[in-house]
Amino acid sequence: MATNVMAITFPPDISPVHFIKLELADERGKPVSHTFYWRSAKQYLPGRTWTGPQYEGFEDLVKLRRCSLTAR
Repeated sequence: MATNVMAITFPPDISPVHFIKLELADERGKPVSHTFYWRSAKQYLPGRTWTGPQYEGFEDLVKLRRCSLTAR
């Protein structure tokens, strides 16, 4: 029996740019890996990139509210 553990069903009203956080755990629930993606809702045209639109649809990122960051 084959199972597609990577299948994601997106709601039809999803925002033009959205984020995906994937977490992989072992059989005991211990975290093994995590990955964070940003994704465009624009249609993916195969052959441009492996995962989806490379540039199209990310224009709304410039509309995000600015914030101040500090680091040590």
